[in-house]
Amino acid sequence: YARTSGVDSLIAAMARIAVKHQKTVGDVAINYCVCKGVIPIVGVRDGAQAEKAVKNGQWRMTAAEVRELERVKGGVTPFNGAGAKIADGKFVGYGVERWSME
Repeated sequence: YARTSGVDSLIAAMARIAVKHQKTVGDVAINYCVCKGVIPIVGVRDGAQAEKAVKNGQWRMTAAEVRELERVKGGVTPFNGAGAKIADGKFVGYGVERWSME
């Protein structure tokens, strides 16, 4: 998927922003979500991680950086899972049971 999807160009753009702000690519991903109006719930295991999460919450990407990620992500092919399909039934050993949302 990574070789043909264009996702590597998105990661490269995120890495450029990360270096500029002395952050990680993950920090940039979280910051992008915040810039789009999402309130992330960041898990931490210890005090040092909690302090880092608070510091990361105190910076924002510029509008130009958000636009750059928007532009680059437009060229990424969506990942549709590893072959999993949505079904209206399941195999139960003696046949298939069907269901609907009606």
